[in-house]
Amino acid sequence: MVLVEVGQSVVHENVALKWLIKGEGYRTFARHCAIPAEVI
Repeated sequence: MVLVEVGQSVVHENVALKWLIKGEGYRTFARHCAIPAEVI
């Protein structure tokens, strides 16, 4: 099971994939998880 560390929280990779599959997009996902756009 792969975990993606996001800020101070840890999100399952599946959750991230679901966000992208739902069409939220990388930027929206990054904003939701407070990830700097440069990281993506």
